[in-house]
Amino acid sequence: MLGKPALKGKKGKKKSKKSTTGPDAIIGQNDQHHDAVLGLSWNKNHRNLLLSASADRTVKLWDLQTATCAHSYHHHQDKVQAVEWHPVESTMFISGGFDHALTVLDSRSPATSTGCRVASDIECVRWDPHAPQCFYVTTEDGMVQYMDVRKLTLTSSAALLPAAAPLFKIQAHDSAVSAFDVNPLVKGCLVTASVDQTVKVWNINDANQPSHVLSRNLNVGQVFSVGFCPDSPFLIAAAGSAGKVTVWDAYANRGVRASFEGRPILNQKGAQVVELNATADKEGNDLVEAVDDDCSDSEHEVENENTMATDDEDD
Repeated sequence: MLGKPALKGKKGKKKSKKSTTGPDAIIGQNDQHHDAVLGLSWNKNHRNLLLSASADRTVKLWDLQTATCAHSYHHHQDKVQAVEWHPVESTMFISGGFDHALTVLDSRSPATSTGCRVASDIECVRWDPHAPQCFYVTTEDGMVQYMDVRKLTLTSSAALLPAAAPLFKIQAHDSAVSAFDVNPLVKGCLVTASVDQTVKVWNINDANQPSHVLSRNLNVGQVFSVGFCPDSPFLIAAAGSAGKVTVWDAYANRGVRASFEGRPILNQKGAQVVELNATADKEGNDLVEAVDDDCSDSEHEVENENTMATDDEDD
């Protein structure tokens, strides 16, 4: 556990410390966070490294092999809500917080960072796996913004960060975009989720023009977590305040199939496996299953003046 304080006996004396390694180790007994842990990111390139973001305004780097805190980063001025390692540059990470600051740091040299400032509290950050120089950020005011890290400003203080200049932005929800994911297998496919209880699928074309494809209320309450399956391109899992987890096959919807027809499906290494075909026979293709979704979208249609936001009807 990250930062669990030492246990005390009945007489107030501290119990003997457990081993600092192994399955019973308490990570960071002396360097624990002093408030809630709001975000985690595991480094897939250096598998012993973990980042944690906290309401105590810090980001901490943990060595899982030695069960110690390797470094604490103090570049935010308010609660840090989101953090994520870069998928290619293995020492680089991005973080965002309630100070509206979005920062990109090299974990080896934290004295300087690049970043920008957005207009609202940051909810989620995600690197684009199909364009590693770019990333997405979602905010409490319902926005999704897409930015290029090469256009961020170098600074030594979050207080000096300039306003964001996104490549594009989407008014995705009327409430906070509390969960978000980028499809790792289909370029330009996004999913957003909100405390307004809806989950939405988006299509971003090659000209960075977003369009709303589909909206669903998955009956999980306010949605706090959403993600694509790493092996099946349109299988989406969502969880929320109702204490439920729902797995949804978005490709069962005719509008989703039509929107992404002809789009290549990639494997986890980025190589094309197959091309999406909205009318293909589902037999023999267990990667994309086009069973019709009988649920009507009419109750969930959303109109957005900044996007094409009308749901396609199901078969």
